[in-house]
Amino acid sequence: MNYMLKNENAIYYECAYSCDNALYLRLGSEAFFITDGRYMIDAKTYVKNANVVIATDLYAQALKILKKTKIKKIIFDPKEWSVFGFERMRQKSKIDFIPQVDFSHKKRIIKSDEELKIIAKAAKLGAKAFKHLAKEFRKHGFGKDEYTLTHFAKGILGDFGKYDLSFDPIVAINKNAAKPHAMPTVTTLKKNDLLLVDAGLKYKRYCSDRTRTVQADKHFMFNTHQKFKHKNIQKAYDTVLKAHDNAISKARSGMKAKKIDA
Repeated sequence: MNYMLKNENAIYYECAYSCDNALYLRLGSEAFFITDGRYMIDAKTYVKNANVVIATDLYAQALKILKKTKIKKIIFDPKEWSVFGFERMRQKSKIDFIPQVDFSHKKRIIKSDEELKIIAKAAKLGAKAFKHLAKEFRKHGFGKDEYTLTHFAKGILGDFGKYDLSFDPIVAINKNAAKPHAMPTVTTLKKNDLLLVDAGLKYKRYCSDRTRTVQADKHFMFNTHQKFKHKNIQKAYDTVLKAHDNAISKARSGMKAKKIDA
């Protein structure tokens, strides 16, 4: 099978390394990782099962390799490629470029045992980070606005630079927490406010992601089970928690998510 990749995660999956300026070719049994000189040392150190090629013009180098191998067809995912990049490849080649949307995603959708271990590790690191974050918020969070709390969350969740974040943390108080993806505001955290944190970190490029809603008293923790003073809030929380637990108990290998959600 012949295919070309441009997405960082797709490339990493193939050869255990990637960067923000790389192109990957798989041509039958041969593979090529093409990047520029800034990444030469790391690429030659970490890339597995592919020839590392250093070039100033990645597209020109890819075309040179394609011409040399004389292949006639190659698969690509149009979601991965800019118009500029794809046109550079197409206009200067007689190869038949075959679009397959989500080509790499479909290859990666079923996780190996090793990937599952990495994902589990990411989740454990995320849980540990949330414990540290709760402690920090209890000690220094009250009286701080959502901007400051978000700044705290970025540092603690990423272990101050050790891990990349899955996405920018969402820290929202009271009515702002009702928004699916709330932006921070000048609202400050007070005792017994509702506090939502939606965040995660990456481990070996695999993302963890957890959301917790708590009543921010002096003892709060980001545990799954929570207690609230208002009955209506407790009822709503318990309903969501029940659905959460029910989905986990019914989930089976091979099931579609819509069946679990139903």
